[in-house]
Amino acid sequence: MKNTSKTILAIFATGLISWALCTQQAQAVQITGSLTFGGTVTLDTNSAGTATEVISWHNMDNSGSPLVLSRGGDFVSFVNVGDPTTFAPNWFFNSGPRPSFYL
Repeated sequence: MKNTSKTILAIFATGLISWALCTQQAQAVQITGSLTFGGTVTLDTNSAGTATEVISWHNMDNSGSPLVLSRGGDFVSFVNVGDPTTFAPNWFFNSGPRPSFYL
């Protein structure tokens, strides 16, 4: 009976040590760099000064999605200039209408 308890404890300890040694940790790496996008928007009013929401996003000739215009840093390896992008529709301006974008 004493040997059985020691055997079970030894098996459990070996399993625990094996699990601890084989477990991999994921480490996040900080992404640095910049992306520039180009395109147009459809607003909820005809004036940017009174708009409170972006309804949809387009590229510069309104034929598709906004495009990546430039990239730098870590983005160079997986984003290309000219790649189409997807922006979520219905961006709300929390501040409400603004009489001017410039102060």
